[in-house]
Amino acid sequence: MRRGEDSTDVALDMSTTGAACLDGSPFYFTYTPGTSSHWTIQFHSIGVGCYSIGDGLPQADGDTDTDCRSRAASTTGSSTAEDATTSSNCECRNFDEDGSNASCHCVSLLNCDGSMLSGYLEDPLESEGVYYYSRGRRNLNATIELLLESYGLNDATDVVLYGESGAGAAVTVSLDAARELIPETVAVRGLNVGGFIPDWPKAKEDYMYIDEMKRMYEFHNMEDQLSKDCTSENADEPHLCMLGPYSAKHVKTPIFFMNSHYDAWQLIKIDDLERQDVYENMSATGKDKEETIAYGAAFLSEFKASVTEDTPHGAFITSCICHCGCGPNASDFIEWDEPKNRYVQWYTNPTWDVYVEEDEPNYDCNNGVLP
Repeated sequence: MRRGEDSTDVALDMSTTGAACLDGSPFYFTYTPGTSSHWTIQFHSIGVGCYSIGDGLPQADGDTDTDCRSRAASTTGSSTAEDATTSSNCECRNFDEDGSNASCHCVSLLNCDGSMLSGYLEDPLESEGVYYYSRGRRNLNATIELLLESYGLNDATDVVLYGESGAGAAVTVSLDAARELIPETVAVRGLNVGGFIPDWPKAKEDYMYIDEMKRMYEFHNMEDQLSKDCTSENADEPHLCMLGPYSAKHVKTPIFFMNSHYDAWQLIKIDDLERQDVYENMSATGKDKEETIAYGAAFLSEFKASVTEDTPHGAFITSCICHCGCGPNASDFIEWDEPKNRYVQWYTNPTWDVYVEEDEPNYDCNNGVLP
């Protein structure tokens, strides 16, 4: 169920909540009331994030704004920028046992902190007389606190934190922190679509994805916001706790993953294949098939080692080459009956339930249409 009518933008006052966008403008969330006791809190992903201020560092992806100064002047770093938005309409991701998707209370989070809602610096950073704020985790916490105080979240039966791509990764590293704020009487779940990123050697090269995560980790002081069990276990490279293979096994709150082990975006962004080849020339089953198979094997190995039977987590891992739009004609994963049914079954009884298609790479699941 898509929620988009009768919504209200709720701005948070920085002086009383500590919440803020990169430029110091008010962080806000969009609240759409529902008619049930179900709640969805939806993260939105806009690029990787930022890790510098005006120093012209290279970017691995020309569409990703990693300069916090530039980002602060845009919709990805300011709530006052023209067209600042919480992105798409909110999507309810709560289900009853019969698979019904009742009208949830839906909360959409503005993506304006440059840290995947995982950074926090008490004092602003100053550059050429301009101040920049890193308050990502405070933005999330202050939202939940206000929802509990004034919007009835404490009366919910269940709440799911949901995100796709980078927002899915953000859900994984934020879920337990959110769970701590919500009353024990409320069931809490996570849904990560297309956001399980493996530890892949190419992505550790300068200004590639994992290297960018390291720079973000340091720039935004993420150490105190991530799992202490994870960062202690990976003390030499604590930024790896932003990746699925390291974070998932330490997440205590039940979370469900929907992903391809031949993820199209990851083949480009993580494995450095050419976008046109993967998306238009279907090279993942052609000239790049051997490389694709190697990537998928590493993905599955790392996934199975972290989402194990002693966790309450679930998953549907497809062999189809897609990213988040893996349903018919590149629609959402949730529009595809098999992953939806597995998610619904897991949602009402969250125990370990992992389904993996271990076929060779193919373009079958979405009729060959890639988002």
